[in-house]
Amino acid sequence: SSRLMRKEYSAHLKQFYWSDKPMFWGGSYALITVGAQAPLEKLIEYVQNQEKPE
Repeated sequence: SSRLMRKEYSAHLKQFYWSDKPMFWGGSYALITVGAQAPLEKLIEYVQNQEKPE
């Protein structure tokens, strides 16, 4: 689990955290296939409007 990894390798893992908190990833992400249904411009707009790590 990530708790065991943080406990055993905390010094090394700090460089990979998203913030000052010991988190490896953000709050939520979704990966879906869109096929040819979504225009590329809409996908680019979606990605650009996502929150970025602090």
